[in-house]
This record gives sequence, structure tokens and C-alpha cells, in this order.
Amino acid sequence: MTGALYAVVSGGLAAIERLEIATNNLANVNTAGFKAQQLLVEALDPGAIQTSGGFGSLVSTPGGTVPAIAYTTITDPAQGSVRESGNPFDIAISGPGFFAVGTPNGERYTRQGQFHLGPDGLLLGPGNHAVLGENGQEIHLPPGAVTFDASGGVSVDDTPVGRLRLVRFDAPERLVPEGTAIYAAPADAAPADVDPGETQLVPGSIELANVDAVQGLLELIDVARGYEAYMQAMRQVDGTIETAIAQVGGTN
Repeated sequence: MTGALYAVVSGGLAAIERLEIATNNLANVNTAGFKAQQLLVEALDPGAIQTSGGFGSLVSTPGGTVPAIAYTTITDPAQGSVRESGNPFDIAISGPGFFAVGTPNGERYTRQGQFHLGPDGLLLGPGNHAVLGENGQEIHLPPGAVTFDASGGVSVDDTPVGRLRLVRFDAPERLVPEGTAIYAAPADAAPADVDPGETQLVPGSIELANVDAVQGLLELIDVARGYEAYMQAMRQVDGTIETAIAQVGGTN
């Protein structure tokens, strides 16, 4: 099999992964706090290719052909638009940072500040996960009118009862999505406190997804056309190989 066919196949595999990511981004254009995913494609030296260790779609190559390899995806941490909702339990983050929530798999992070109360006064976030306070504990609220301030303070009937845990990451693009708006931190990335000068909360508002619907649709069309081009090139290369084999066989 020729190096050209290997190169076309690797490009087609990368296009498939990019198509899946573009489709998922567009599907979540109306998901509050959603952060778009992006695909990183890297050209690797054939000697560096391995079958494990984090690479995406891998293609073995002969004779020095260098294919484009779908390596990994990253999270786009760009700020989404903030829209007023009028719901006192909606809180948008303006600036870098994440809310912390407790899950069966440990502490996770989200910018989807659409909170609500459980039957026992437990403050809940996306996926019905408990919203965590600055001490890392769940927040239980007594009956009364609940309000939030711009720094994360929580009050009931104007009496302070706690503070939301707000954290930031030096490389938020490395956060790993678990679902549509919840993220896990890599093992080597510890959360830090937000800078009050950079990050403020906007009560009564939500942060929209940082996905542009029109741009997302154009990207989806572009990726689909690119995939079709790879498939056409694959058929042409395959036809060339068949012709060469037939010609060689006819000379014997």
C-alpha cells in the first residue's frame, strides 16, 4: 500500500473526529455554560507513532510518510455572552473561573450556574450535583429568600449563610468534559482561588454557550466537504493501485 493512501486515510480519520466535535458543539449551542471543544491535529514522525499513550486515530506508515494524526481535543475557555434571566438562582460567571460541584467521582467544575434547591434545602447545580461552598462542603440553606452577591456570598433573608467555592485553572483548555457542562481537572492541574479583581458573579443571569451558531454551521459544512474530498482521493489512489497491480500482473 502506498504512502499516499496512508496519508489520505489518516486525513479522513481526522476529518471524522473533527466532524463529531463540530456536531457536538452545534448541538449544545443553547446549553448554558457549555464550552466548545476543538481538535488538535499534529503531524508525527513515523518513528514516533505508537499504539497507546494518548494518540487519537493512528496509522502506521512505511518509508517515511508523515500523516496528519488526530492527537487530542481541548476545551475552549472563552467567555460566553451573559444574558439576564430574572431567576434568582441563576448565576453567571464574568471572567475566568468555575463553580465547584460534588459528584460520585469527586469534585468537578462547571460554569453552568443554573442552581436550584433540593427538598432538604441542599443547593444543587447541573446534573443535580451538590454545589460546594468555599470549605469544600455542601451548602444547606434554611427556608427564606435566597440571594447571591457578586463575590459568591450566599444569604437567606439578608443573613449571610455561606460562600460559593470559585476556582480557576492556569490551563483551563486542559479540562476534560464529563457531560455537557461539567469538567474534570487533569491529575496534574490543581485548582486555585479566583482573583476577585478578574472574576465577578452576575446573579439573575446565565452564561450562554461560547458557540456561534452560524459559524458552527459553516464549520460543519466545511468539515463534511473535506471528508468527502478525502473519500474521493482515497478512491482515486485505490484505483491507481489496482491499475498498477493489473499492469504488473499483465507483464508476467
